[in-house]
Amino acid sequence: MLSSISLFMFVIKGLYPGRGRISVIELKQVSEAIIIAYAIVSVYIFIDSRLYSYSRSIYLLSLFFEIGLITIGRIFIRKLIASSFSWWGEPVAIIGTGSDMLDVAKRLDNCPRLGFKPVVGLAVDKKIPSTRANELRILPWSIEEQDLIAKNKINTVILATSTSELRQKYPSIYNSVGLKFKKTIFMLDNDIYGSMMAQPVDLNGQPAVISHQSLFNSSLRFVKWCFEAIPLLLLSIPFLLLCLILAILIKLDSKGPVFYSQERIGKNLKPFNMLKFRTMYGNSDEILDNLLMDPVIKVEWEKYHKLIKDPRVTRIGRWIREFSLDELPQFFNILRGEMSLIGPRPLIQSEIDEMGDLAKMIFRVKPGMTGWWQVNGRNNLSFSERTQLDIYYVFNWSLWLDMYILIKTFWVVLFDREGK
Repeated sequence: MLSSISLFMFVIKGLYPGRGRISVIELKQVSEAIIIAYAIVSVYIFIDSRLYSYSRSIYLLSLFFEIGLITIGRIFIRKLIASSFSWWGEPVAIIGTGSDMLDVAKRLDNCPRLGFKPVVGLAVDKKIPSTRANELRILPWSIEEQDLIAKNKINTVILATSTSELRQKYPSIYNSVGLKFKKTIFMLDNDIYGSMMAQPVDLNGQPAVISHQSLFNSSLRFVKWCFEAIPLLLLSIPFLLLCLILAILIKLDSKGPVFYSQERIGKNLKPFNMLKFRTMYGNSDEILDNLLMDPVIKVEWEKYHKLIKDPRVTRIGRWIREFSLDELPQFFNILRGEMSLIGPRPLIQSEIDEMGDLAKMIFRVKPGMTGWWQVNGRNNLSFSERTQLDIYYVFNWSLWLDMYILIKTFWVVLFDREGK
C-alpha cells in the first residue's frame, strides 16, 4: 500500500521521466511525495484498529531511510542507464555563439542525469567551431534551419548565449524560438546571486525573481546547525571506532604523528588549525620542492593546487585518501565551533589571496568537512571552478541543498571516488 501511494505521488510530482530537474529540487519533491504517502498511510492505520500494533519508531525511521535510499537509487539507475543505453536522453537543439554552444554541450555531456542529449547547434555568429562536442552537428543559424529542426521532433531548445545578449544582438531569434519549440531553456548571466531556490514575483506586470541569501540569516544558520547535529550524533560512536583503527594503521605504516594540523582560514577569514589524518611522509615538503622542478608537474600544481599521483602519499595514506577518511578528525573542529559538517572548503592563506574579494563572500559562513564542489567533480576541478562552486553554495543555500550534499557525499565516497 505504501509503495503504491508513493509511486502515485511521484507521478503527481512529475518525477517521471524526471529529465531536466535540478538535483536539489528533485530531492525536495521526492521527500514531499514520500512524506505525503506516509501521512496517508498513517491516517489509514489510525482508522483501522486492526493495524494498530506496529513500531512507531521503526515506521518513522523508515521514512528517512526511504528518502535517502530512493535518492541514491535514482542517481545510480540514471547513471547506469545513461552509460549503457543510447536511447536515454531527450534530443535538444542549442542556439548561440560557437563557443557558448560547445560549453553548454560539454556541460550536458558531463551531466547525463539531466537527460538532455545535444544533437544539433545553430551558430548565430556564423562561425562553425573546428572542434566538436561528441555528436553535436553545428550549422549556421537561419530561420529556415530553425524551422526545420522544430519540425524534426525536437521539442526543446537551449539558448546558450545569455538572454540579454540575444535580445540586443539577435532579436529575431529571441522572439521566434518560443513560437517554434515546446520548451525553451534560457542561460542566465553569470551572477553571484542565488537562482536555484529563487521565487518568481510579479512587479505590476514586470516579471522578476526574489533571491534569498539564507546563510547570512542567524536563525537559519541555527536551523542548519540543528540539521547537522543529528547525523553527527548518530555517527559519533562508529566514527570514534574507525578513528582508532586508522590511527593504528597509520602508526604501523610509516614514522610520524597520527594527526596532521595545518592552518586554514575559516569564518570571517579567521585562521584556525584544521586536523586531518597524516597521509604523507614526514619529509613531504622536501619531496614537493624537488617535484616542482619539473615544469609539467608545476603546471598541474598551479592549476589544481594538488597532484593527482602524489609520491608524497604513504601506502595507507593513499587508501585513506581514496575514501576521504583523512577528513574524519575535522569532527573535532566541528565540536570546537570552527567548522560545519557542510560548507565551503577551508583554504590556506595563499589560496585566499588568490581569491581576492570573493573570499570575503564565501567565508561569511563556517567552512565544512564536505561541500558542493566535493560532490561535483572533486579531483577533476581546477581551483577557479571550485571557487565558483563554493560561491554557488553560499548564495543558493537551503536545507534541501545540505541534505542533497550529505546524501551525495556517501555516494561519491563509496561509488564515485574519482568524482567523475
